[in-house]
Amino acid sequence: GTPNATRVQIRVPDGSRLTRRFLKTDPLAMVWTFVKDQVPEARTRAFELRTAFPPSAVADNDTLSIEEGKLENASLMVKWL
Repeated sequence: GTPNATRVQIRVPDGSRLTRRFLKTDPLAMVWTFVKDQVPEARTRAFELRTAFPPSAVADNDTLSIEEGKLENASLMVKWL
């Protein structure tokens, strides 16, 4: 594998899981885009991405990288708002 790659797993409200490899340098916003691409409802419904532990919201941020946001090998969940 690429040393600069990391895996992010996302649990969707219907119980399914999405997993994708990102570069650690990819912006956090790329994770949000991935969710919208994979979950049609997320395109029109407000949601937040949360880390499971410790529970906190993940910013939809174009400037912070996945590494800077401490999301390397993270498990996230989609929470409808």
